[in-house]
Amino acid sequence: MVDLRHLLDDASLEDRPAIDPLEVVRVGRRRVRRRALVRGGVAAVLVLVVGAMAVTLRPWETDESRGLGPVAPVDPTPSPAPRPDRTPAATPPGTQLALGESAIVPVQHVGRGEAGLSVTDVRRGDRADILAVPGLAPSLRSSATRGEFWYVDVTVTYRSGRLGGYYLDPDVEPVLSGGRQLGSWSITDQVYAPCPARGLPLRPERGDSVKDCVIVQTTTGADVVGLRWGQFETAYDLAGGDPVTWREQRR
Repeated sequence: MVDLRHLLDDASLEDRPAIDPLEVVRVGRRRVRRRALVRGGVAAVLVLVVGAMAVTLRPWETDESRGLGPVAPVDPTPSPAPRPDRTPAATPPGTQLALGESAIVPVQHVGRGEAGLSVTDVRRGDRADILAVPGLAPSLRSSATRGEFWYVDVTVTYRSGRLGGYYLDPDVEPVLSGGRQLGSWSITDQVYAPCPARGLPLRPERGDSVKDCVIVQTTTGADVVGLRWGQFETAYDLAGGDPVTWREQRR
């Protein structure tokens, strides 16, 4: 291939009328018109490069030179359709559920996150088991002699966020039928087999679950029939908001 950029003989053109210097070049002893040579050379290249695509394009004329603007490239690959968000929304504040039903709640712990909760059972406790806890302080031993004990079983499932080590207490309170609550017990320095308190792992992965248990002490004659969940100063606040409530469905 001949490079035409260095073959122009300017001295031979001094006595001639001014013409486009791109029109005439010298190749050896012959003068040829550059435009014709360029046209043929580029056209040959175009045939080799794009001839297989059956494209007709004059090398000196493009859509842009005709004032039509640049041609935008066409991506033959179709864009994938957006996937719908299948993540369930949080259970609304004030929702009433039966035992065994699940809720998704926003939790503020180490950071914000979401957990799945399901209250699975409410059962009577045994005072003797509480009094048998090793190392029970005298004041607690005295308190344990009053009223009645109840155990509420809850399944806690990690969904997202910074909830490592999250325990339900103090975000829950019992639903009572008659009587009143005297207190809640949390035994975490040892395994209390009748009603073990279990928090989420420190580094939970999505889907990790634990079976937690809440110990409730009530006045004699009171019945625990469910559990409420809510966090302070949120829409679910146990005191001034609308907690999520699980309740036994009695016939």
